[in-house]
Parts: sequence; structure tokens; C-alpha cells
Amino acid sequence: MSPVITRSGPRLVLVHGWGFDHRLWQGLCSALPELDAVTIDLGFFGPPNGPAFAPDRPVVAVGHSLGVLWLLHTRPFRWHGLVSINGFPRFVDAPDYAPAVPARLVDRMLRRLPADPAGVTQEFRRRCGESAPLPDRPVPDSLLAGLIWLRHWDARPVAGGVTTPAPILALSGGADPILPVGMDEHCFLNFPEVTTVRLAHGGHLLPLTEPDWCAGRIREFLDGLRADAKDEARGPCPPDPDRGFALDPPRAGGPWNP
Repeated sequence: MSPVITRSGPRLVLVHGWGFDHRLWQGLCSALPELDAVTIDLGFFGPPNGPAFAPDRPVVAVGHSLGVLWLLHTRPFRWHGLVSINGFPRFVDAPDYAPAVPARLVDRMLRRLPADPAGVTQEFRRRCGESAPLPDRPVPDSLLAGLIWLRHWDARPVAGGVTTPAPILALSGGADPILPVGMDEHCFLNFPEVTTVRLAHGGHLLPLTEPDWCAGRIREFLDGLRADAKDEARGPCPPDPDRGFALDPPRAGGPWNP
């Protein structure tokens, strides 16, 4: 069960990326002991878990990698601000979206994952810089769905997505082994209010490797939001409540199942 840490001030709602779970956030939560933090687990190593929380204080959404795309695509709740850590509104390249991750790399993972979910997941984690064993037995259907999200979802406003008027803080690593150089400079260009901060030596797992640096940037971001504390939540409207936090089923005919 993902933890709920009760504190004062704004509430952080944190969503991990592909091949990880809510435990990704333990270091960052420890570095922000004064804040209330709720984690959402997408179910890659167990049941998905999206705890309910009362709208009793401002909410700041925090996503890592796929978690940012998931937040922007599903819009599960209103937020006053969004923190993207190694994140993006679209993962793979397109004629109007480059540099980005070549789609063929995700296609290859989609083809291989049904036969070897643990091997594909562990290989990706090693590429990210994580050498520890998998935290639990992988859930193949959830991992497959997550790869399909990475391959097909596009939450950019220019792609028809619903933009958020809330400010965005985009934290990136200058030595990210997953996202190509320069992707962090352009991927949020069409959003109305974005501040990009790059850690020159940072990789793709900033919440794990640089929790104190991330915590400092988040505190600065929250200080800037407090001037608007009396405003209504400016984030996107929530989707159909029937969707909840359920994982989308794999789509027949995708690249993993020609």
C-alpha cells in the first residue's frame, strides 16, 4: 500500500515512471518532511493504488518520467502546479517533436516484454542507472500498458491535449541516458508557464540520486506559488470518475501484436 505522510502546507501527489513503483519517492519525501505527500502507484509490481484525498489544501502534482505524461494525459485531479522530473508530455519522436526517444526503441521493448517481462524491465532500469534488483515480481499486463502509453500518448496542447494554466517546473538531467540531449529544452514549449532547471551531471533518476536537489527546487517552486494561494485551483478538470486509476488494457493491432 502506498504511504500517506501527513504534514501541513500544500499537498504533493507523486506519480512514478515506467519500471518503478511508489518507493521511488522515499528519498524525496524524506527530504521534504514538512510537506504532506501522497503517492500513486501505477501497478507495475503489484495492484495499482490511487488513494483518495480531500480537497482541503492546494495540490501540487509531481511526476517522474512516464508519471508526468500520465498526469497530463489522464488529468485525475486539479492541481495548482506541476513538477516534472525527467518528464515529458510525449516520449517518442514525431515530425514536429524532436529530439525525442526513437519510437523503434519502444517498439522493440513491446515485442520483447511478453516473453521476458522481468528481463526487459531490469534492462531498462539498468539503462536508467538503477542496479538494484526488481522490487517485486513484475506485472506484465501493467508494464505492457505502460509501454503503450509511452509509445502512443501525446499530451501536448498542439496535439489536442488539454493544457493546464497552472505553472510547471521541469527538472532535468544533463547526463540523462534515456532522454536525448535537448529534449528538455523543447518538450514543454507549448505550455503557457514553464520554468526549466537542468542539473548538469544529473541522470534519469533524479528523485533517487538527487533527492535533496529536487527538494530544494520544489521548495523554491512552492514559494512562488504561495503568492497565488488565494486563487482557485487552476489545473485541468478531472476526467470521467469511472476511469479512476485503472490501467488501460493493451490495444490489439499495436506494434507489440501486429
